[in-house]
Amino acid sequence: MFLQPDVCPILETFVFDCGEKLLNARSPPPPSLYSTPAFPASSTHSPTFSAPPMPSRNALEPELHTPNCTLRRISIRGMGISRLYPNRPSHAQDHLPSLLRHHTLFPTLETVHTVGFLVDACTDHIPDIIQHHYDCIIRAEHEVFLATNFWQASKSATKICNAFVELSKRAEKRGKRVVVKMMYDRATLKMITESHLFVDEAEWTSDAVKIPKKEEMPWVDFQLVNFHQPVLGTFHCKFMVVDRKMALLCSNNIQDRPNMEMMSHLEGPIVDSLYDTALISWFGLENEYATTHILDGSRGEEIFRATREKGEQARDEDEAKTSEEAKGDGRVFIAGKYQTITDHINAGDQTTMATTDLDPSREYTPHVLHAPHQEVPMVLMNRPPYGKPGNDERALLCPQAAAWLAALKHAREKVFIQTPTFSAAPVIDAVLGAVRRGIEVTLYVDVGFNDGGEALPLQGGTNEEVVRAMYAKLEEHEKERLKYYWFTARDQGKPINAHLQQRNCHVKLMVVDDAIGIMGNGNQDVQSWFHSAEVNVMIDSHDICREWLDTIERVQNTHLHRVGHDGVYRDAQGVELQDSTGVTKGVKGVIKGIQGSIARGCLRQASIVTIREGIYSLIEVMVVLEQEPQTQDLASIDVSLFELQGFAVNHHFVRALYEVDEDGPPSLMISATCNVTVLEILEDPNPLPPVPESERGLRYSSYRPGLQADYRDLDVYKSISDTVSEDEITDILCDFTDTMNLPDDDPHKAEKLHLTGLLFHVRYRLHADAMDILEAATAQETAVKLLADDHPDKPNWLVTLAKSLHALFQRKGSEDYMLDGLAALREAIELTPTEDPAKLDRLALLALTLYIHYSCFSELANLHEGLEIMDELTMGNPDHSKLPEWLSTEAGMHLSLFHHLGNMDDLDNSIGCYEIALLNLPEDHPERSRHLSNAGSALLARFERLKKEPDIKRSIALHEQAVKLTEEPDVKAARLISLAQALFTYYGLANNASGIDQGVAAARTAVEIVDSKHPSRPHMLIVLAKLLRHKFTVSNDAKFVDEAITILKQETHMTPTDHPDFRLATVELGHALIARFNHQHAVADIDRAVEELKTSLHITGKDEPQRPALLNDLGDALLTKFSVSQQIDDVRSAVDYYSQAVTSEFGVPAIRLYSAMQWAATLQRYQLSSPLSAYQHAVELLSQVAWLGLPMTDRYTQIMPYNDLVCNAATAAIREGKLEMALEWLEQGRSIVWGQILQLRTAVSELSIKEPDLAQQFMDTSKELEALSNPHFDMPQEHSLSVEVTEQRHRSLAKKWASLVKHIQSIDGFASFLKPKAASQLMQAAVHGPCVIINISQLGSDALIIMPHSNELQLVLLPQFPIENASKLQNQLNGHLMALGINIRKQRAAKQVKHLLMENIGFPKILSALWTSVVLPIIQKMALKVNQGTSDTLPHVFWCLTGPLTFLPLHAAGQYETEQSGTKLADYAISSYTPTLTALLDRTNRKAVVSPKLLGICQSFTPGQPPLYAAQDEVNAIVHLVSQYDPQAMVVLKDSAATVEQTLKNIEESDWIHLACHGVQDMTEPTSSAIILWDGSLSLADVIKLSLQDAELAFLSACETATGDNKLSEEAVHLAAGMLLAGYKGVIATMWSIQDEDGPVVAEKVYAVLLKGGIPNAMKAAQALHDAVLELQKSGASFERWVPFIHMGV
Repeated sequence: MFLQPDVCPILETFVFDCGEKLLNARSPPPPSLYSTPAFPASSTHSPTFSAPPMPSRNALEPELHTPNCTLRRISIRGMGISRLYPNRPSHAQDHLPSLLRHHTLFPTLETVHTVGFLVDACTDHIPDIIQHHYDCIIRAEHEVFLATNFWQASKSATKICNAFVELSKRAEKRGKRVVVKMMYDRATLKMITESHLFVDEAEWTSDAVKIPKKEEMPWVDFQLVNFHQPVLGTFHCKFMVVDRKMALLCSNNIQDRPNMEMMSHLEGPIVDSLYDTALISWFGLENEYATTHILDGSRGEEIFRATREKGEQARDEDEAKTSEEAKGDGRVFIAGKYQTITDHINAGDQTTMATTDLDPSREYTPHVLHAPHQEVPMVLMNRPPYGKPGNDERALLCPQAAAWLAALKHAREKVFIQTPTFSAAPVIDAVLGAVRRGIEVTLYVDVGFNDGGEALPLQGGTNEEVVRAMYAKLEEHEKERLKYYWFTARDQGKPINAHLQQRNCHVKLMVVDDAIGIMGNGNQDVQSWFHSAEVNVMIDSHDICREWLDTIERVQNTHLHRVGHDGVYRDAQGVELQDSTGVTKGVKGVIKGIQGSIARGCLRQASIVTIREGIYSLIEVMVVLEQEPQTQDLASIDVSLFELQGFAVNHHFVRALYEVDEDGPPSLMISATCNVTVLEILEDPNPLPPVPESERGLRYSSYRPGLQADYRDLDVYKSISDTVSEDEITDILCDFTDTMNLPDDDPHKAEKLHLTGLLFHVRYRLHADAMDILEAATAQETAVKLLADDHPDKPNWLVTLAKSLHALFQRKGSEDYMLDGLAALREAIELTPTEDPAKLDRLALLALTLYIHYSCFSELANLHEGLEIMDELTMGNPDHSKLPEWLSTEAGMHLSLFHHLGNMDDLDNSIGCYEIALLNLPEDHPERSRHLSNAGSALLARFERLKKEPDIKRSIALHEQAVKLTEEPDVKAARLISLAQALFTYYGLANNASGIDQGVAAARTAVEIVDSKHPSRPHMLIVLAKLLRHKFTVSNDAKFVDEAITILKQETHMTPTDHPDFRLATVELGHALIARFNHQHAVADIDRAVEELKTSLHITGKDEPQRPALLNDLGDALLTKFSVSQQIDDVRSAVDYYSQAVTSEFGVPAIRLYSAMQWAATLQRYQLSSPLSAYQHAVELLSQVAWLGLPMTDRYTQIMPYNDLVCNAATAAIREGKLEMALEWLEQGRSIVWGQILQLRTAVSELSIKEPDLAQQFMDTSKELEALSNPHFDMPQEHSLSVEVTEQRHRSLAKKWASLVKHIQSIDGFASFLKPKAASQLMQAAVHGPCVIINISQLGSDALIIMPHSNELQLVLLPQFPIENASKLQNQLNGHLMALGINIRKQRAAKQVKHLLMENIGFPKILSALWTSVVLPIIQKMALKVNQGTSDTLPHVFWCLTGPLTFLPLHAAGQYETEQSGTKLADYAISSYTPTLTALLDRTNRKAVVSPKLLGICQSFTPGQPPLYAAQDEVNAIVHLVSQYDPQAMVVLKDSAATVEQTLKNIEESDWIHLACHGVQDMTEPTSSAIILWDGSLSLADVIKLSLQDAELAFLSACETATGDNKLSEEAVHLAAGMLLAGYKGVIATMWSIQDEDGPVVAEKVYAVLLKGGIPNAMKAAQALHDAVLELQKSGASFERWVPFIHMGV
């Protein structure tokens, strides 16, 4: 496992020290401590390169070499460094002996995660591939490792041998020896005792092998190993590594065969992986190993570019230098047509001619010189040899099988496989499974290949047998998706059986969705699946995969020869293949198969350490070894992988490649990102990125927020470096060891060490050498320990030490450094006198360090502690020069706390701190732009939560200022991206194209001006992608979403899973893919979107506020996926995700409410189960969405999208027979804002007796909260600090009030305080008459009836009145009224006569529909009788309506085409309306006012309004009636006297009011609906401020006083309801404008009844209106004149 020198600079010292101790303890050391390195190259001597001998179990003191400074390989692999060595080196030393006693605990390194370059690929025949081997070998400068399964003396082998000889000649010219190590598998009986056999020269020069003698290649240090794991553990690997800089991975052996083969030339870090495989293969499973060479794959692209530029000229020049005997023909076939293709394919020993001339125009181009490209994610998918006979499933637990199975399991559209044999049961089942789930699988297989071996028992059968069996298992409609072809060479007209050895294909390739390719050594047969050692590479690149597939098609005719649906191939004439099997059936066939198998192996039993769980994805590792009983304490083995190249592989192509065996031994899963095993023995590292070359050099050096934080005091170190030259620093530091060795009582030792530490830190800042900062901390720590606590310098030295430890933490990432730094700071503060001015700075530094620790490790206690410190500093030092900086830090802490817990107080505090910091910061302060940007981000966060427009406008303004003040490109880019986010948030939700374009431009600029390796660039790209997605939504131009997806795919591939940007990228990629799916309907998009969102959810903690939103997104995505998959499991999963989102304790209430609605709707739509639990949560969340901490208008805005929720919930409850539940929900979920105001006005007389202080606190809080909630609360209009303070006070009071309510509910006897009323309580509302609640919803219409003195609810189904009918009637009514010109109150009789016919046609139909569909069934259920007398005997029915019915005149329902009695509601009952049952309950027991005072408002000539000529007559008529019982009882405010102020004053002093004036309904802001007075408007907001205890009746003889808001049908947002809320027992109002002349008529008749006998009685208001309207109707008034009058309340 390769370590760069600065990763663990003293690792080798520890290893050797530890090794010496272990040797002295008579324990054998690991082979890495032995003298002989694996592959050295020396110019001064020719060592013998034999494998390190395995030590004897009794060996006492083997030779221990001096530590080599370049040693960077160690393979102590245990239970995870944090578990194995929790307390640093001592535990490692104790544990090493145990490891060394069990050599089987050093498993093979199966897979190494990495990246690389694919320089060249060849889908060609063996001679050309061997030629490329030759070309690479002769250019070697240090070493060559060649592995092949089978070596046969042949032209191909001769070419390789010639390369060895030529290599020796070149090495001699350079004067530098070259190492060549080679492995093959030629099984012999010697392998019964040892699988690895070193081949001597006599054997390798024999006729069967014919490798040159040593004397023929004197400058090559050659070794050959023969390896086989009996019985069946074949070494099937075929690859070569040259100088550890390039590698060839092939399908071919070193022999002459008429095979088409495949080879890939790889460069870059992937070569490290293949080199690891070489070492493992060479030394075997039970050996340790070492290397003295640091691999460097970074020059791969450079080499490739140079090679491409030189082209064939470079080859020709080089070949000219080659000795004649080594040249061979040197021919590489690049392109050509038919006549030369056959000659080319026949190269070697073959002379077969072509059988047909097909398409001579097609080029034959088997070589692909890949275009220059960036590093591509690659990973080796290997398998170890498994020699035991039988197909043991444990042999499948390896990366190769895991990769293949995962590819077939997780493919989204198609899979391509080319293999010589296809017979292993696991892959057959996987292919059939893929086909059945809709995946197109294409198989290119060689008919007859190895039929003899495949005919053996347990071998799966021949290719022909398998294909027939596969098709037989498929349904007819599935067979088309299995596309099975027999390999056909380019010069062949039809397939040729492979046993003829004329045209074979030995390519091993799998390509998934044209994006993921797996090529290498493994066949799809039993041997490769269960037994052989294999090497394969998985490459994540659409371009490379596409080039591979195109090449396959160019060089073969296979695509023309598909097998039929019965598994049999027939040519164009219908003729089946001749000689289509190469095996004899029966016993002879078995014998022939055994003979073939013996040629590849020999029989013996062998013990092997088998890998229980293989590495099963590109970044997730699970390695569990089966152990002997005595080693159970070490059963879990892990591999810790860290990123070395600054590039992460594809994080989730195969997220779950292999299932975990839950019954097996314990396992440990580790997330990793790259290609090297790293165990830093001296410390317990956190999984952070490795050390970059400089602090800003690595892409992910900021993947935890704290790693970029600094103490802003670099000037101190710079001043030192300016004063002292670097040479002088070096001279001083050379004495470091001597200084450390001084006796502790030396008076100058501490001071020298402190200075040395400073200089080390200075040099670290200059060169970023990790060793320097480590030495700095060591020197300073020692210096501090030498000082007494009372030394005046000790606090300052402790602070210096803390800063060095912080820098060390930034470099290494270990939490221990951070904790040590915190301890040093705490001690410094404790030793600093209170009066010392430096104490404040040190406290601030401690708070900042605690904040950084939280940012890195999410330790919430540290964030709280840091906040307490900063709060004390800022509150106690308001005039300190650093106050703005401190406030900014405190603001950042509050913002982090808000993001962690979702508490609004923290967000408000953050904004408050930023505002004050900006006020105290000079305009020309260099840090002002940072403060502006941070404040803008905090305001953006609050807008996202509360949707308050001033917040987002100010956020954008602050970000724009920050951008203007910033010059440095990197910082400006960060400011621009913050501005882009704010622009997106504001304009994206509204799909404002212009605003989105501004955001896109800002984001593009940010990305363009920042360096490509800048740590923040990935985040900038994600923001850009999000804006592009929304631009696509607005423009419908697919290029924008395509660009977004391209960006996001790259970022998800390149970002580690624990990087904060990874979740952002995956979520946004999911959204972008869904957007494109909705546009283009590509199934792969929605499948990928679901996987991305699942990935994001997987890394999101259950206590994170973002989790409900992710769960909700995933639920939506799965429902979208169901639209194409039709898999009900998708729906069930969506339901599960919705329910998790709803029941989460964290997250924004609006998101959870949306999830609850989706949860309920999905359950109902697909009839999965009862939706009542979902609806229960939804109803409860409504009040949280309409939070008391918001202004009233904002609350209406928040609940507007959920207007139909409670009605749907009630219908669902009714359908399940839960009538009481439906009643409770309808009461709890309607008129929510009114209900909140009433709660604030709750009387607490009983509480005052028991808890007077608590009661007073509750009343005071409620009163102030109500005042702040009112939309007309006096507040400055511009965004200022006073506005901020007021709004924060409002939210703080809301929290306090909720806390007080909870406290009161905990007191005995008050458990139900302000809790929703139970059905039994609500049914008490029917005191004065039946209450009818009519629920109109999308799910159905019903009526619940509460009869007086009844404890049971009655249900009436209204199937003839669905919501569509209700909406249709409402629209018809609105249309009629508009046609009649009815909007304001004025004389329009002459104009309306023209429309009389139309309105008389329209109104009767509407009222008749209401009668037959709604009212009549309810009357029949209540058994009401037609009234034969006066209205005194009529029952009083209270209607509580929902949905569109709230805007329809139900009280006037009837059939008016007939004069027959009993056809109208008025014949049966007096009607009143009530917004809620609670409104009736609150008025039931109120005593009547004996001598009411009446206020009359008369506005005949209101400025700016049409005159109301009849208003004076109307009021005069009332005055006349009132004067008959009390001439002083009525006050009239006429015209100019009726100001808003005077009106409000007199309202508070009156019991009855009568308003004869204009009224208006404001549809944009409902609470601004108003009565128009002389000097202004008396708005609904003004009215609800009133709290009138004795008010009885309000007669609103104005237009539109009971007209609600269609978007808030369940909130009763109109003046009449406002009067009820203000305290009036009853209200007479109008649904639309009335005619001026009708006002006096109706008013006179109403008041005549109310004042009858000189005894005022407001309880008769409904009856009086009933009689008055009836008379107006009988007088011949048209419908629009008498219908609008209504009564509300009691």
